[in-house]
Amino acid sequence: MKDLIRFIKSTGIYLLGNVLSKSLSFFLLPLYTSYLSPNDYGTYDLSIAYNTFLISILFLDIWEGTMRFMFDFSGKDRNKPITIGILMFSISTGIYAIVLLIFGKIAGLQFLGLLFIMGLINNFQQVVGYIARGFGKNSAFVMCGLIGSLVTLLSNIILLSVFKMDYSALYISSILGLGINALGLTIVIRLWERVKVKFFDSTLFHEMLRYSLPLCLNSGAWWFLNGFNRVMISQTLSSADNGMYAVATRFSSMLMLITTGFQMAWQELSYSKVDASNEEKVKLYSRALNEYSKFLYLGLIALLPVIKIIFPYFIDEKYATALTIVPIALYGTFFSSLTSFLASIINILKKNQFIFITTLMSALTNVFVLIILIKPLGVQAATISLCAGYAVSFVARIKLVKKFVKLEINLKQFLIYTLLFTITVIIFNFGSLLINILELIGILVVFFMSYRTEIIKILSVKQKKTKND
Repeated sequence: MKDLIRFIKSTGIYLLGNVLSKSLSFFLLPLYTSYLSPNDYGTYDLSIAYNTFLISILFLDIWEGTMRFMFDFSGKDRNKPITIGILMFSISTGIYAIVLLIFGKIAGLQFLGLLFIMGLINNFQQVVGYIARGFGKNSAFVMCGLIGSLVTLLSNIILLSVFKMDYSALYISSILGLGINALGLTIVIRLWERVKVKFFDSTLFHEMLRYSLPLCLNSGAWWFLNGFNRVMISQTLSSADNGMYAVATRFSSMLMLITTGFQMAWQELSYSKVDASNEEKVKLYSRALNEYSKFLYLGLIALLPVIKIIFPYFIDEKYATALTIVPIALYGTFFSSLTSFLASIINILKKNQFIFITTLMSALTNVFVLIILIKPLGVQAATISLCAGYAVSFVARIKLVKKFVKLEINLKQFLIYTLLFTITVIIFNFGSLLINILELIGILVVFFMSYRTEIIKILSVKQKKTKND
């Protein structure tokens, strides 16, 4: 119960902090779709996809490796992985600048300088954010995330609606928001005191490099489950079609608002249990996976009628066709979240090399299905291929984890919620607005009934704590 309370508290903290800033692109959709054409928004989204690919390869996911190794040290020795993490980040930044310049010129990317600065600050914010998490600076993490999000929001509104700027406004707003966030976290953790030559350890450097390289390859392969689809749509169909796809997939950020907070909290909890017995790990991982999949399904089923209700009021009518792409795009996010959950377990087991293999399998599936279906199905092919790729990754990682930890999966529960989701999709596509509203009410009742025991336990614990205080 203590772990459950701790986990829920951590999830709430991350929802308020980093997750809100990451999901800001969804809440800004009304502004984007009102002031940007599908072609411009699609072009911006494509440039972000290219930049993400370069970052995935060149920065080695060093922020994750830094936090992971912080848990192996105590006292001032925790500055060792931080120093090495910043060193690796600095080396990657130099390479990133050269590669982006060359690639950007070849690909004809606009606003190349802004794109570089945004990518650099985003990566630095990741590094200091993960370090802050490693030190348990949760309040500061939340505050910096909220302030950065507010700056990004206001900057977008001013630059687009007042100054009538083109999509370069999106780069500038992100730079300002991420910069404020990163600066605040840097001051909180006093980064300048933690990065010194005396903390450098060559043995640890090589160990962190070996740990991060598979993550780098995995991130590169992961791009073919996201960014490649945008490139394929833009090249085979049009930038306007990619704009539709971008809007549809932004609705996945509503689900990511929950899942990313869960994953961050799970990451901390699971790292803290690294020395637990195998029996304890089986119990923890099995319960977490079953509850997570159940919670995700309920979230999916609740989101669909909400999206159907708000879409006409939220998105400009020139993006109306994006609505048909939403259900399968959300289902792809469902499997993506489960694969990320399993990746955390594999990281704990320090079997990172297998993460790349499973991601490569799913990436190849995505590319293969997309190439076959994009001509007959258009943009919808991208969501179908994405869903198929993530599903392959999920199954492969389940089998992999079972080799080391005997997960106990509630298959019956999984199948029941799959059926409920299918029914919800049918209602979404063919049901009236009233039917979707009634369905949403029913889902909320089911959600409460499903978690009534946990809610009562949490409330009782809080009441006891209040009385003791």
